[in-house]
Amino acid sequence: MNEQAAVFYSDHETKPRDNFGHEHFRPEIDRGTLRKILLNSLEPGTVEWNSHFIAMKPRNKGWQLEFKDGNTAYADIVIGADGAHSKIRPYITDIKPFYSGITMLEGNIENARQKAPAIYAMLNGVK
Repeated sequence: MNEQAAVFYSDHETKPRDNFGHEHFRPEIDRGTLRKILLNSLEPGTVEWNSHFIAMKPRNKGWQLEFKDGNTAYADIVIGADGAHSKIRPYITDIKPFYSGITMLEGNIENARQKAPAIYAMLNGVK
């Protein structure tokens, strides 16, 4: 989009919706929703909150995680959900993230019709 909200590119109308077998299918889910699904599927105490990850090493069929405070934890699976420059990424791939030339911003304004009427009017109907 440009500053007048003119859409330059959108593939929402043409991309297949439920074609999991297609090689270019991109299943997408909101991060917040995915986070809730994952957290709600775990037993309490499974997630190590407020811990600064330092390293992980293969151990048995899982991973031994090391934290800045000296604590360690064993995990069968580790999910690196901390962005392109994830601390977990080097343990999974040697491919470095790079800038593709596209920047995307997403934002939500609660009750936009009242709180930001000019933006609401400009974007009304744009998904």
